[in-house]
Amino acid sequence: MLTSSPSSFKFLYKLTLRLVKKIIETGKLKAINFVNKKSFKPRAYNSILYCLDLPIVSQVYKFIYLPQIYRKSKKKPNTIVIEPYNVCNLVCTMCPYPDLTRPKEQMSMELFEKVIDDAVNNNFKRLSLCLYNEPYMDSLIFDRIEYAKKKGLEATITTNATLLTEELIQKTMSSGVDCVTFSIDSLDEKKYESIRVNASFKKTINNVKKMIAYRTQLNQKKPMLTMAAVLHGNDNSLNDMEDRLKGLDIYAVSMRDNRKNGQPTHGHLKAYPCFWPWNDLVVYSSGEIALCCMDSDNAHDLGDLKTQTINEVWESKVFKNIRELLLKERGDQIELCKDCDIPYRQSPVLWWAL
Repeated sequence: MLTSSPSSFKFLYKLTLRLVKKIIETGKLKAINFVNKKSFKPRAYNSILYCLDLPIVSQVYKFIYLPQIYRKSKKKPNTIVIEPYNVCNLVCTMCPYPDLTRPKEQMSMELFEKVIDDAVNNNFKRLSLCLYNEPYMDSLIFDRIEYAKKKGLEATITTNATLLTEELIQKTMSSGVDCVTFSIDSLDEKKYESIRVNASFKKTINNVKKMIAYRTQLNQKKPMLTMAAVLHGNDNSLNDMEDRLKGLDIYAVSMRDNRKNGQPTHGHLKAYPCFWPWNDLVVYSSGEIALCCMDSDNAHDLGDLKTQTINEVWESKVFKNIRELLLKERGDQIELCKDCDIPYRQSPVLWWAL
């Protein structure tokens, strides 16, 4: 008569548990990628916004949604965005970087560590090292990642992937960074190079493939590797991103990017306050505070972490006044916000996720 020993049962249990976790993780990534598809996302968003604009539905939704907004607006963000060095090697058509008037400045490690320590003390959980910069142009990027990880923060970078070398790929894989996002707005060579001016499509894609291959070689799950694209016209190359650039974890398409050329907000969506100031605290390389990622050139002078704490900035009169305007459905009175439609398109649903 055959019997199973306790050790073999324990082994089978652990193996089954790992398989179940793998199936769940794979299913989750597939669901995220399906939602992010160019062919699905615009239709889904437009359908949601259309429904929320129906008279009875909008009133019911606001009755349920607004208390959640007011409750969550009492909290600070849990993500801090730090621009370590405000330089970039590309001139992308949708990005205001070429027009910045802020001095080019690399944040010192002393200031960076001060900001990170303050963020951790204020219960921030995540760090993004990307604003108006290419992170691989920062000579201290891996020191910053190491310090953030030592302090317990989840760390992410977003890169155009044009500067990657074998050495940078290896350092990235050993740095402990949790996620690397590649900004690639088209998988059509001609279109890509017309958007990402000064970039070579073939070189960029080859660099991304090298990082994917190196992670596979190491048999690592981290960093998560993702692709983010901004839709420019009817780009069919984004319909089958997963087939054209295999091996990434998440493929995402944004419907548009209006940082450089603003568009008026949709009036009916002003009822849902912009969620961005509660989602991220954004810090320029100088230590000064931006209102959000759309604030490319320090439009509001909200404070400076060289001389202030995060709490002092958050509770400052100017920052509180701006947040109150947003909560009172008067965001169109804020200069930076009046021609911005991205937050207003997203705010009707994304407050739930904060």
